[in-house]
Amino acid sequence: MKIAEAMGCQWLLQLDQNTEIPAEFLPQMLKLGCRFLNRAEIAAIVPFLVDGDRILSPFKVLFKKRTALDKPFEGVFPGEVSAANSGTLMRIDALEQIGGFNEDFWLDFSDVVVFHLLHLHGKQIYIAGGLLLKHKIAVLDFKKSMSPERYLSFIAAEGAYWDTYGTATEQGFHTLRLLERAIRQKRRFNDSTYAKITVAYFFRRLFLSKKYRLRWWKLQSLQREIPIVSEHR
Repeated sequence: MKIAEAMGCQWLLQLDQNTEIPAEFLPQMLKLGCRFLNRAEIAAIVPFLVDGDRILSPFKVLFKKRTALDKPFEGVFPGEVSAANSGTLMRIDALEQIGGFNEDFWLDFSDVVVFHLLHLHGKQIYIAGGLLLKHKIAVLDFKKSMSPERYLSFIAAEGAYWDTYGTATEQGFHTLRLLERAIRQKRRFNDSTYAKITVAYFFRRLFLSKKYRLRWWKLQSLQREIPIVSEHR
């Protein structure tokens, strides 16, 4: 973002290594960026990310629950919208207004946080329904891409997100969902590693204060290390 500002750029295009970019994507994004150059209320332009027939992004958000759109949509979507980082064309000024990216969320949930803050600042998201990018999400593929270490990073960021931006009720529901998830993981996988990690975080939320959990999370974020489940002191 700072490099883009120094160059006088008004948009920042974000891409992941696990996204396939079709030939028409960059020219179309350039056109959309020019089209909305002077529409300051539009903070981001997002394509659809797909894995086969499954739509991975963008999402409609209701009570912070994200649900992927079930069919292509073109235009400014009413209500709160979230999207994956990859493929997003982000307005630099909008990022500045929300204080930039929250660097505590250095990997997982960085996109969730930034889109939530854009919504709180009254910004709009333009969905480019005609642009489809093939994408793979590691945290959804427990059989091929996921590892216990990677899951540790994800579940820690997930908890920090709810502790930072969720209400007390939402935080309570998240804690209960962890127990439900652990049961599903135990039934689904022969290896109980993921279920054990989830149960460990469930008990952390039951017995450790939110203040402590967030302090621990921020220290881990500064180190850019995978969180340690057994660290209770």
